[in-house]
Amino acid sequence: MITVGGIVIESVKKLKKTWKKDGHQYTSPDGKIIISIYGDVTIGSNSSIGDGSSIGSNSSIGSNSSIGSGSSIGNHSSIGDGSSIGNDYELPVPPLWFSGPQYPIGYHSPGMIASGCIIKPVSWWLENIRRCAEEYHYSPEEIDEYEWRVKVLVDWMKRHELYKAKKEE
Repeated sequence: MITVGGIVIESVKKLKKTWKKDGHQYTSPDGKIIISIYGDVTIGSNSSIGDGSSIGSNSSIGSNSSIGSGSSIGNHSSIGDGSSIGNDYELPVPPLWFSGPQYPIGYHSPGMIASGCIIKPVSWWLENIRRCAEEYHYSPEEIDEYEWRVKVLVDWMKRHELYKAKKEE
């Protein structure tokens, strides 16, 4: 059993489904759009999904999880059992991380990359990756690999519109 938009249902299949571009919407018996789902999505039992939420393709939501109203879960996301996401939350895409020879490196937040305890803007990493790797005694091959990982991260961040930091409101 799950709760979608405040309605307790045994299965999402019990809701009325209407097609939408690249996905479908589920509506309550009174016609209110409750949730939009794109592609294959798995929703675990005893989960709760708030009104107006959107779940991207090939995503899974674990059992006993809660997603607040107006939330957006990106494609290929996985939300573990017992997780809770507040109202109006946006999970655009799963973060990208690489294991490194010494430290992992990956997406930290819009416009920011982290490696070990260093969290810096993309521009800093592009300018300083080789110097930074040398300071941590990476071999020449490891430095090349580390630089390649930064370039892949930057490309991924641009593709998902995460390259620039969000402006403070």
